[in-house]
Order: sequence, then C-alpha cells, then structure tokens
Amino acid sequence: MLGGGRFSAAIFKGEEVIVHKTFHSYTVRAKQGGSQSTQDRSKGGCKSAGASLRRYNEASQLKHIQEILSSWLHHIKLCNLIFYRAIGPNNRNILFGGSNPLINKNDSRLCQIPFGTKKATFAEVQKVHNQLSTVLVYDSKDIINNSIKNYVLKLFKKRKNTESRTKKIVEKPIKDIQNLNENIRLSSISDSSENDGENKIVESPESKIFENNSSILSNGLITKKRKKRKKKPKTTITVKCAEVEEVKKLLLQTIEEKDSEALSKCLLLEDSNNLITKEYLEKSLNEPIDESNNTILHLASTYCLHNHIYLLLQYGSNPIHKNKDAKTPYELAPDKSTRKVFRKFMAVFPDKYDYDKSRLPGPLTEELQEELKERKKAKQKRAKERKVAEEL
Repeated sequence: MLGGGRFSAAIFKGEEVIVHKTFHSYTVRAKQGGSQSTQDRSKGGCKSAGASLRRYNEASQLKHIQEILSSWLHHIKLCNLIFYRAIGPNNRNILFGGSNPLINKNDSRLCQIPFGTKKATFAEVQKVHNQLSTVLVYDSKDIINNSIKNYVLKLFKKRKNTESRTKKIVEKPIKDIQNLNENIRLSSISDSSENDGENKIVESPESKIFENNSSILSNGLITKKRKKRKKKPKTTITVKCAEVEEVKKLLLQTIEEKDSEALSKCLLLEDSNNLITKEYLEKSLNEPIDESNNTILHLASTYCLHNHIYLLLQYGSNPIHKNKDAKTPYELAPDKSTRKVFRKFMAVFPDKYDYDKSRLPGPLTEELQEELKERKKAKQKRAKERKVAEEL
C-alpha cells in the first residue's frame, strides 16, 4: 500500500506474517495536498525549504522502497497473488515505472485491492489481508438480499442528512406573505404622511421583500439566499506562517528519525533565497512543538541526540525556554554525556545565550576536561594502591 508519503507492505503465508515493513516520509504539501513533483510539473519549481525537503524525501522514498522490494524478491516469486493499492500516477510509477521495474505490471498475479482503505499502516495491511482471505457463507439468498438492501438504505439516509444540512428551507403559507406585504404598505404610507407636505417616492413592498435576501417561490416557500463570504486577500505573512508550521514538522521528523544530516540540511536551506527568513527560522526553533510546551531543543535533549543539540544551539534554539514542568532543555538531559554537550557549546560561545537562566553550571573548556581526566586517573590510581595494600 502506497499513498500520501506512507508505505506499508507485508508477505503472508496463511495467517503468518513472513516479512513486513512500514515507513512514512514527508512528501505531501501541508494544508494543500498533492505531491511536490505534481506541483512542480503544474506550476514550476518552488524554492522554499519545505519544497526542497519534500523533493529530497520523494527521491529517498523511491530508493527505500526499491531496496525493500529487491530484498523481498525471493518471497515475492513464491506468492500466489499480489494485491496492491497505489494512489496517483507518481506512486504507481514507483512500483511499475522505470527501465527495470520492481514489479511487472503485466504479471497475472497482480490485483488491485477491491475496496476502500485507510492510511497505509501495518494494521491496515493486516485488516486488508483478513478481509481478502475471509469467506462469508450465508444460509440463503434472502439473507444476502436483505443485507444489501439495508446497506443501500443506510447510504441513502446519509445522503439525505447531508442534503438537509446544506439546504435549509423554511415553509410559510402565501397568506402570511400577503399579510406581511400589507403591513409594510401601511407602515410606508404612515411614514410618508408624517412629512411636512413633501412628496416622496415610496418603494413598493414587493421590491423590499426581494431585497431582504429572500425570494418567493410559486409554491409559497421562502428560500434564504446564502451570503457569499469575502475572500481574504492572501499576504506574504500568512504564507510565511504556513512555512513556519512546515519547518516545525520537518524538525520534528528529524528528531523521530534521529537524522542529524536532515536537520543540518533543513537549517542550511534557510540561508537561501526563499520565503523563510532567519527571523522565522528562529521563531520555529523557539516555539512549543507539543502539548507539554517542549521546544525542539527539549526533545533533542530528552532523546540524547548530541549532534542535534549542538546544531540547534548554533542556529538559535535558545536553551532558556521552559516546558510545562518548568524545566529547561539542560535539566531534561537524562545522562552526563548529553549535559556535557550544552557545557561544551557554552565554552565555545560564552556570550550567545543567558546560560544562568538556562541553569547550566558552567562551561566545559578543554583545560577543565584535561583537569577532570587527571583527577579521574589519580582517583583510579589511589583506588588501585588501596586494593594492593589490603591484599598484603
């Protein structure tokens, strides 16, 4: 199953899963849908950070899928049937395209999954396999017909509910409309008689009724006209805010995949001529990224990602921010080696941040590291001498 940047595949022998693989790549454009390659073909290449990373992810996704299917060729040859779901021409091209396609599209074993599926996950693949390998036996034709009728009736009910929500029709008898016209006529005449001898043109009540966003139908129904919403003019600020959210997603992805190279590319792309400026990059680095108000630096510290921590500090992720538990990224570090990364950065860039508020004890300079090593050696030597003395 392949679609929306997600890939999930498995090979079954009866109910037993022989091999399976699932992964997700950021290839779909946020809030707009569609792959980046489709967007490039229709409107040309965009130079934003998100677009560049999506192109990179599409290429890496293709390579990853090819590697997986190549390693499974022995199992695939033994399969009786191959069911697939590849949404869109790009995804189908990954499976069947190229000079040496991984799967021959003319293979007699190939079958499309004959029903709708959800996101490509391993659980969904198992669900599909269960449905395809299960046979329902009915006692009679009547039971089958009744079940089909019930299913069709449910679909019609759903359709009627959606139609009733979109169109609200208020019924009123024609007599009430005539009374309304008469009241409007009388009120307009009384208003005009109060004027001091001035002749004023009184608009017909019918025209007023039609102007009040309603129209009278021949069967006595009043249907309210929908007010058209004014489209807000698109500004560069909204585009930039959307790009900031994209950058947050990319940063979170690098944490999940523990990929420091992808993080470095994401940060370096901000120096090129695109919509994201240095100001917006720093904003995305210092804003909360989850429900616990953790910044991206908090997460990198929690997962002991040393390269991530150093890069994030270098590009403006301030260690002063606290999460919901009032803890800084340094305090979330679970081990000594992770805390040392913060202190080493402090030694190289002593004036970059307010390290006192970040709750760092002090810089870890090369001289201090050498001194600590000497102390450790001396301590080990004394312990060894003590042990020899005890044995004597």
